Amino acid sequence: MSNNFLERRGNKRTNGYYKDMSDLEYNYDPGLRRTELMDFSKSPSLMLYRKKPTQELSVGIDFHSFFLEPDIFKKKYVFEPSKFAGKHKGKLKQNGGCKEEYQEWKSSPRVASRKILSHEIKEQFSGMRDSILRHPSVKPIFESNKREITCLYDISSDLPGKVRVDMEAETDKGLVLADIKTCQSAQPGRMIENTIYNWSYHRQSAYYIDGYKKSTLEDCDNFIFIFVEKTPPYMMQAYKISQMSINQGRRQNLVDIDNFHRWLESESQDTFYSDQILSAKIPEWAFQNNVDEE
Repeated sequence: MSNNFLERRGNKRTNGYYKDMSDLEYNYDPGLRRTELMDFSKSPSLMLYRKKPTQELSVGIDFHSFFLEPDIFKKKYVFEPSKFAGKHKGKLKQNGGCKEEYQEWKSSPRVASRKILSHEIKEQFSGMRDSILRHPSVKPIFESNKREITCLYDISSDLPGKVRVDMEAETDKGLVLADIKTCQSAQPGRMIENTIYNWSYHRQSAYYIDGYKKSTLEDCDNFIFIFVEKTPPYMMQAYKISQMSINQGRRQNLVDIDNFHRWLESESQDTFYSDQILSAKIPEWAFQNNVDEE
């Protein structure tokens, strides 16, 4: 089954709010994903050519399942026993593991059909989860048990949209939607601001808030990101992106949606960023020696 937008386009769907839609159903749905719109803003071909996740993104995907969907996680993944801890499985370990025993465990029916994660990753994920749940404002959101909420809606009469919200909760501050992000640094300041901008999380906030409203007819301005670092001591911080930033993201989304409608008329798959010959130069810092351009 393809995740390509054009190949999904004719699939049937019913707009609405879903609490238990499977990954297979969600991926099959013809709605435009937020990530597809972001890729489209660079090039339609980038949107259509979905590369496999990088190692960095895979960690985020795996932790997402571990944290939010523990029952599904147990069916799709398995952690190595502690006696096989370490990268070099070919050597006898001080903790009792050896190559032959590892291969036997790996080929067993219970393990063969699942993605294997190392014992070190188990410790990492457990540390990240515990760190998040220590936060007094985040723990109640997690405990609401409303996770992986799917919203199917129409962006326009001929363009369906879809979003999948990590967590939803009624709190003393009203309705809250939340999204988990793994990161290098969750520390307040310029680095997290750059992370939000570089990964277009301000645009995600707008896309999800708008999609949720169209699906449920409820307003929700409390969309927060829960950033957790991937290295000990697994520092974390929750952020609500400023309304000014969300408005900017919404404006960018609307421009790209308008361009998307025009693209649908041709469905061109050009593999260039511009049909013009563009000018390029070396970075500004390289001119510090005051060498004149020719």
